[in-house]
Amino acid sequence: MTKPLWDEKIPFDNQGNLVSVLDTYKGDLIWRRRFIFEDELEVIDWVKGSSSIQLILRSINTNKNYPMFQFDVLRMLQKSVINKGRIKGLWSFKKRGTSYGLYFSSEVSDEDDLI
Repeated sequence: MTKPLWDEKIPFDNQGNLVSVLDTYKGDLIWRRRFIFEDELEVIDWVKGSSSIQLILRSINTNKNYPMFQFDVLRMLQKSVINKGRIKGLWSFKKRGTSYGLYFSSEVSDEDDLI
């Protein structure tokens, strides 16, 4: 039996940054239930891991960092308006394999958009 979508837990560090790859992270984790939030994020970097490339976005409001899988970057580019490297919208999180990443959602009511 699979867990309901919104019961999925997402790992963060003690500053509230999303932790994407658990086996390389050395600090304490804070696990939170998956949630949707509205924010303006700016693109700050690309990071290459052992098996993937991730875009790093930073919140303009909270200064928290969120990695996004390259697979989800294309979808974000197609559905968002980008202004000087900044993207306003609704965001949530996804698990892919054993890693976690940020996910752009265009409609808060469209739960299927976040699966």
